Amino acid sequence: MAVQARWCGMRWEVSPDIIKALHGLTTSYKLKSTGDAKEGTNKVKGYELQPLTLEYDTAIVTGGNPRGELDAWMRLVGRVGPFYLAGRRFGPRRLQLDNVNLSAAELDGSGNMTFATIALSFTEDADEGGKAIDRMQIIYKGVNIYDDISVNECFHDMHAASRSDELLIRFNDTNHVWDGWSPGNEDDIKVVDGAAQTGKMWVESVKPENGLMALRAYSIPPTAKDKSSKSWENVKLLQLGQEIADRHGLAFESYDVTDQLYEYVRQDNLPDFLFLEQRCALEGVAFLVFDGTLVMYGEAALEGKAPAGTIEVTADSKFQYNDNAAAAYGKCEVVNGNITGVFSAASGSSKLLHKVLQIRMSSQAEANRFAAGLLRYENKNTTTGELPTGILRDYAAGSVVNIKTAGAGSWDGPAFIYRIRHDYVTETSKIFFRKPLEGY
Repeated sequence: MAVQARWCGMRWEVSPDIIKALHGLTTSYKLKSTGDAKEGTNKVKGYELQPLTLEYDTAIVTGGNPRGELDAWMRLVGRVGPFYLAGRRFGPRRLQLDNVNLSAAELDGSGNMTFATIALSFTEDADEGGKAIDRMQIIYKGVNIYDDISVNECFHDMHAASRSDELLIRFNDTNHVWDGWSPGNEDDIKVVDGAAQTGKMWVESVKPENGLMALRAYSIPPTAKDKSSKSWENVKLLQLGQEIADRHGLAFESYDVTDQLYEYVRQDNLPDFLFLEQRCALEGVAFLVFDGTLVMYGEAALEGKAPAGTIEVTADSKFQYNDNAAAAYGKCEVVNGNITGVFSAASGSSKLLHKVLQIRMSSQAEANRFAAGLLRYENKNTTTGELPTGILRDYAAGSVVNIKTAGAGSWDGPAFIYRIRHDYVTETSKIFFRKPLEGY
């Protein structure tokens, strides 16, 4: 079966059971302007509302139901939704069905409709001024610039740990306004798309690529690349996190983190966030930076939260599972001087993770705790999956969801989303998840 297009549950498809193919698809994309171009007073004011029209033939002999489809379309007049062509959104984010026309209808002797051509007219749904109520906003230095550029791609990659969130926007600067904004490499930007948003991010680069401008921004400030050296005595874990947040102008929060006390800690010519990640790995803790806030959290506690919802994986979904549990370590041994820390997982695997640490371990209990943290760090991504879906605006990296599959029941149950990519143009998401670890 091939689905050509869909809108609000209605589909155009070609299969052994039905032939319902659209044709006569038309649309336009026009600048809105004021003034007199001949007198040089023309000023671009955004874009006109985008129309879309199409028609298709439906017949009983090809599996259609002309009368039933006409009635269904008439009930949908005024309904709003995105239009998908070949699986990708085509046209504006919200199209309203304005008009339904019937033509070339053929009837049998009993008055049953056996063939018809149905024509549909849609218009971009928007409030006055051409801005849809839930239309995407691209807020650059506090100003929404969405209507000033033509966005071709907008990807937001969110990570629960170890990596900065990334924003990639490719756009046409048809009005040549970008240079007028005096863009800088450390400017702030964020994207808001209904319930989903990137939070505050810092622009790293804006470069031309294949006829488009490509803007890349990250959730961690540019100062994160700077290396530092410092030593602390009698310092607590959350104190380290707070200090690093302060260095980079970030707020600080923590959840389910045991605030361990260290006799001595040294940062030796390392970028702050790499140093913090190494320290967090010892304690089974992770951190992320979102919307100008550094958040440290206990991984086991977060993985154990009740699922926020259920994602159903149908038999025709293009999901992928990766099970490397057999290669997981069963025991970790950390050594520094005359102290050796040991932790064994409940899995019973004989595979040993041996680490020689160049950091001080002040007690046997601390060494054993470090062994447990490093074993979790090495094993946490041994059982993972990837799943493309329609856009999941309510989910972010760090969410716990319930996965329900068709034909792979052993994978059903809670899953921790360690990365999620939102594509705000095609309105799709791709989630990367892992099974929560137990016994750490």
